[in-house]
Amino acid sequence: RTASATSYCRVYFCFADLPSAASATILAYKQLSGASIRLTSGGKLQLWNDSAATQIGSDSAATIVADGATWYKVELGITLNATPQITACEGRINGTTIASTSGLTIADGTTFFFGWLTAPGANKTCYVDDVAINDSTGAVQNSWPPDSYIRVLVPTADSANGAGWVN
Repeated sequence: RTASATSYCRVYFCFADLPSAASATILAYKQLSGASIRLTSGGKLQLWNDSAATQIGSDSAATIVADGATWYKVELGITLNATPQITACEGRINGTTIASTSGLTIADGTTFFFGWLTAPGANKTCYVDDVAINDSTGAVQNSWPPDSYIRVLVPTADSANGAGWVN
């Protein structure tokens, strides 16, 4: 975490199940309080001020499909002042803003957390992959982390070549 800067966290999620509770936290920046993104039982994402226990803005326009195959890029940006306190936050799905706010004075969190952070109900599965965190300092990697890609390396031979490869 960097005081007087904005930190950006990107996490790819795939859900086999939606929470049976009204909502479950899946991405957060906090210690005891902070800001978070929650997934509702209807598949919508919400940005929350956890210190005030209030939702920021409206539910996401996008709806998460819990098919165990579709991946979603979920992002949380947090701006800290010099104190440091959280003064602004923004939540995004697949690059589209869910909600954002400024003028906050939330006690500083310490870390980004991701996965099922609050109980989603029994036997609920979510997959997490490719976490990236940037901050606004420096000349490069100082904004939202870019998309990531899966590369498939195709074999070019059908057997070991004798240079360290083992059958």
